[in-house]
Amino acid sequence: MLKLIKWLVIVALLAGTAVVSRYYFTAKESFSNILLLGVDEVEKNSRHSDTIMAAIIDVKAVKITLFSVPRDTLVKYGGRDMKINTIYASVFIKSGHAAAADEVRKEVERLTGLSIPYYFLVDYGAVEELVDLFGGIKIEIKKNMHYTDVAGGLYIDFKPGLQKLDGKAAVKYLRFRSDPLADIGRIERQQKFMAAFLDKAKTHLTLEKIPRVYSIVKRNLKTNVPVETILRLYGVFKNYSLSDARMLTLPGEPVSVSGKSYWKTDTRETRTALRKQQQFKEE
Repeated sequence: MLKLIKWLVIVALLAGTAVVSRYYFTAKESFSNILLLGVDEVEKNSRHSDTIMAAIIDVKAVKITLFSVPRDTLVKYGGRDMKINTIYASVFIKSGHAAAADEVRKEVERLTGLSIPYYFLVDYGAVEELVDLFGGIKIEIKKNMHYTDVAGGLYIDFKPGLQKLDGKAAVKYLRFRSDPLADIGRIERQQKFMAAFLDKAKTHLTLEKIPRVYSIVKRNLKTNVPVETILRLYGVFKNYSLSDARMLTLPGEPVSVSGKSYWKTDTRETRTALRKQQQFKEE
């Protein structure tokens, strides 16, 4: 309880100090890059990183770029070809969440040339609970979304049009990839959902809801970002709408290797895109 009170006091103090928070980051670092991982339990005692994004946070300009990495991205890990989301699953079994997240973080650094010191790992269970807590999320669904996985207990059936999704429906929307665009289509939906969710959270996070949000986050969020950094970022970006963020996807093309489908990265195009963000780490 004392820890919660401490959080509430610090948030209240920083809520009106965006200028001070921005000065802190400008003096020390203009950017704060964070790896965002959305993790789902597909099988008992197993976790898969279905969402992989690098949040490029420009504190000085107060801008955010979300750089998505397809989960099928081809990487060389441990001397063999594999999909990047397999790294998390394989390391998690042996060493747990922190080690798994850190290995994915290192691989995304290698793919992009970005320096990414931090990570946020969120279980999809948190998404379900928070969406319900905030009263649902409105999403424009562009086309029919139908998928059935009896073994995995997943049944998806959405019609086109503006819909208000509750927590369970939101997770289904995020997991759907049974369309011609496969993972790339899912990334577009994930980016759109994240913008809508965070904008809804900013307007519906009341004082009464904070203890419940704290409980959900504590159970489902794992991160190596210092509390002070989180709060200072909040001070800078509390009025920022994620709908204004730039959304990018790791450039590349679908390929087949030994009968398996992958997303093969275009290194030159990737680094060209990141140079435009002034975040390319020179070799």
